[in-house]
Amino acid sequence: MIKVKISGRYIYNLFLTLDQSLNTLLGGSADESISGRLGRAVESGTPKRGVKTAAKVVDWLALKLFKQDDHCVSSIEPEDNAAGDESWSWIKKP
Repeated sequence: MIKVKISGRYIYNLFLTLDQSLNTLLGGSADESISGRLGRAVESGTPKRGVKTAAKVVDWLALKLFKQDDHCVSSIEPEDNAAGDESWSWIKKP
C-alpha cells in the first residue's frame, strides 16, 4: 500500500488546479484563476453585467475563510497577460 502525506501545499496546489481548470472551461486563460480574472475585469472599469457581484461574493468568501481583504484585485497577475488568451471576455468592449 502506498502512503501519501497530504500537506497544506498539496491542498493549495489542488485548489489552484481546479480554479484554473474552471476558469478555462468558462472561456478564460488556463494560467489565470477565476479570482484574478474577476479582479482584472473589475479594475478595467467596464466589467460585464454580474461580474462585480461575482467578485463581491468571492471577496466575501475569501474574507470569511482566509481573512483576506480585496481578494480578487490582489489575485491579478499582470505578467500573465491573460486577456489575450480569453475566448469569452468579462470586460465590455468600447
